[in-house]
Amino acid sequence: DIMVCAGGGAGGNWHAGGGGAGGMKVVTGVTASAGSHSIVIGAGGAGGTANVGSNGADSSALSNSCLGGGRGGKYVTTAPSIGGSGGGGSGTTVSAYYTGAAGTAGQGSAGGNGPYNHAGGGGGGKGGVGVASSADGNPGGNGGQGLTNLYRSGSNVMYSGGGGGGSWGGSSASSGFGGG
Repeated sequence: DIMVCAGGGAGGNWHAGGGGAGGMKVVTGVTASAGSHSIVIGAGGAGGTANVGSNGADSSALSNSCLGGGRGGKYVTTAPSIGGSGGGGSGTTVSAYYTGAAGTAGQGSAGGNGPYNHAGGGGGGKGGVGVASSADGNPGGNGGQGLTNLYRSGSNVMYSGGGGGGSWGGSSASSGFGGG
């Protein structure tokens, strides 16, 4: 049995949506033959300090792959991206930018909407969709929950939680449990 997790998407930088969690798959009954196998661990997306952030990188192991998380949206210039889990929509009243991006079936969930000025929606997580921003524009939406797994440590650990959305007024949203 294996678990594959990809890198999370980055948030945006201006009334930003939260980054989506990297895709996560738990696959049972996987066998590996003796010898070398290629395993790719995807990095998280680069943050958007002066520009829009980037998607997370894909991961793969033993013929199973996951998509990196989608980047969060940026005000009225950049829509969020589809990924393992989708990025959250930016904090604007323009629907083309505030709608959270879709996640990939079997890997994650959609990002939350940011339908109010100045507060972005949370990025999607493996265990749940990102939360929409609040009507008063503060705070942004929380990231979607991750999912627990015990393969790595023998105890349940949460993986692939979405990032919280940004806000204008200074109240930050929380990442989904298992996100950063």
